[in-house]
Amino acid sequence: MASKAGQPHAAQGVFDGMEAMQVRPSVVGFSALVQSYAESGEVEGAQSAMKRMLDTGIQPNVVTYGGLIRAYGKRGLFDEMAKVVNTMKTVRCEPDFFVYKNVIEAYASGGLVGRMDKAFKAMRADGWIPDSDILNLLAQGYASMGMIKEMEGAQGELRRIKGWPREESVRACALAYIRHNQFYQMEGFVKSLGMKRIGGNLLWNLLLLAHAANFSMKSLQREAVNMWSARCAPDVTTFNIRALALSRMQMLWDLHVLVQHMRAESVRPDLVTYGALVDAYAIARLLPRLPEQLDELDMADTIPDVRTDPLVFQAFGRGRFHAFCDAYVRSSSTTLVNYSTLTTAYLDARRTSGTSPV
Repeated sequence: MASKAGQPHAAQGVFDGMEAMQVRPSVVGFSALVQSYAESGEVEGAQSAMKRMLDTGIQPNVVTYGGLIRAYGKRGLFDEMAKVVNTMKTVRCEPDFFVYKNVIEAYASGGLVGRMDKAFKAMRADGWIPDSDILNLLAQGYASMGMIKEMEGAQGELRRIKGWPREESVRACALAYIRHNQFYQMEGFVKSLGMKRIGGNLLWNLLLLAHAANFSMKSLQREAVNMWSARCAPDVTTFNIRALALSRMQMLWDLHVLVQHMRAESVRPDLVTYGALVDAYAIARLLPRLPEQLDELDMADTIPDVRTDPLVFQAFGRGRFHAFCDAYVRSSSTTLVNYSTLTTAYLDARRTSGTSPV
């Protein structure tokens, strides 16, 4: 049927033809039409189909109401969506699992975490068990508001039902831990996921980040070795997490070894790697030795780029050189500035000011 295939206008034509032949559509047909409009995001069409259904004397069922709720949710008409849910309860057409799922999804996508939480509790009270999709949405929503306890509860339930954590949910939870400086808890969270392959190296990188942000260098090295042992190929984020920690700790020899390791693994450095080296030698007051180290990168004529996971900056911020480069490029007449030009400008600014320009 056209309505099932998400072709509401074709389905509407069928309905018009049925009426012309004095054939009365059924509740199933009307429900399918409402849902078809909902899937197409056509709220007005879904409303019109619902009104036409009522005018015909046919009472909507849970599927019909669910279609209208989905249409409102897709358009962000949350108050209208809530009114439909209340209407369902008034006419004793109790919301089913899919109605609650659509409501929770709509509130979560709209950032209405309070309403999302209330809908979830109502779902529980009605005896429905959340699935993996709902629990991921809950964890992500709670995380966005810094509701750590609720976030962990949703993640814990996701593990109990053996659900698969979504990358966006994992990222949201990690960001919540980072913003609350709960790196030990973040380590436990990552390990509880069983180091699944989510978003490439995401979990391994988060585990490294948890140790790096606390400057637990032995633990950082141990987990890096575990990562190699698990045959997970490091990416630029993997290396830069370690590079930033080593830079802050002024562990220059280890930085040198890390650069060699990047080359051996054929991982191309980015602005974060380059900046970690510059900052380390600047903080250690060893700038005369910096050119020799930068030559190892062989990037003087390269246009800078950043390929490091943004979560790293949430934990470490941007380095001084990185921040200077961003400001320099914004004020420059061209964005095509290579590392050599940026380094010269940065060192000149340091000499002029007698300290770091940022």
